[in-house]
Amino acid sequence: EEDLAKLAFSEKTGAKREIWIDTATGLATRQLLFDADGGIEADITYEKHAVEGDVPVPVAIEVAFPQASSSVFLRMDSFRLDPEIPAGAFEFSPPANTKIVRPHGENQHVSPE
Repeated sequence: EEDLAKLAFSEKTGAKREIWIDTATGLATRQLLFDADGGIEADITYEKHAVEGDVPVPVAIEVAFPQASSSVFLRMDSFRLDPEIPAGAFEFSPPANTKIVRPHGENQHVSPE
């Protein structure tokens, strides 16, 4: 399309991806993910970008999943690049009575707290 460039990628599995780039800004505006049969799995539209320093970041993104008849809108009101992340920020404790399934039959139950 006029003012847009399309990058197309194909995988050995037959899945494909297209990324649409605004030729004036160099920013991605849309991304399409196709399954091996050519059906659209996800249609991602980058509606707005913000710039932090010299780095553009998409801050308004719509993701449509046509096969599931659903969509998600993501919006970031504020962001920081390379923030300090506390050491325990990504620790996960499963809820009580959760069954943890592990490979090779090493399953366990979490006791109630």
